[in-house]
Amino acid sequence: MSVKSYAAFTECPSSVWIPFGSYCYAFFQGTLNNVESVEDARDLCKGNASGADIISIKNEKENTFILETFKTHWQGPDYILLGMIFDTDDNSFKWYDESEMNFTKWTEEIDEVLMNTCAFMNTKSGKWEKKSCEEFPLTGTLCKTASAYEKKYLPGKSALTTTVVVIFTIVMIISTAAVWYLCKRGAGARKPLEQVDLPHTKQRYWKPVEILVPR
Repeated sequence: MSVKSYAAFTECPSSVWIPFGSYCYAFFQGTLNNVESVEDARDLCKGNASGADIISIKNEKENTFILETFKTHWQGPDYILLGMIFDTDDNSFKWYDESEMNFTKWTEEIDEVLMNTCAFMNTKSGKWEKKSCEEFPLTGTLCKTASAYEKKYLPGKSALTTTVVVIFTIVMIISTAAVWYLCKRGAGARKPLEQVDLPHTKQRYWKPVEILVPR
């Protein structure tokens, strides 16, 4: 799916960020004189958007999107750092956001434990590779953050207030109509008065007239 197809449904921090799915992505290159470690790269991402961090890739579609965007837009280096850390306790990589690693794109299996091992994505092939964090230079940082599109369409206080007013108005209209109907029906059940002339007098009086009301 193209990048443009998501543009109408996402809200990214700025025009630097590119939307895809529920996330926004930005590649920072050329101003990385102070980025010498993984933590520096993470700080760079966090400083450019709330909740941002080094890129994490959760499925094949996202991996393909990043690969294609590097070819058509970012024109970055051959390798980019992935947002994961190598856990020496169980010899496995884990995402910084602690999410499950259900998708991988390794070129080969991890066959040895390396000190300060980092994961990189080859921007030409889309494959993931293991390299030393200290020996491999950071020439660019790809950051990722959740888009604001889901929060944007959540009802706010003003929308909630409007909803309450509308519901209250409807209830009042229904209640008024019900009271009017009951009063109308009760008035129809009363006995109307009929005017009668009194004999040998010019006076008149009113007597009730029986009206049968169906039950």
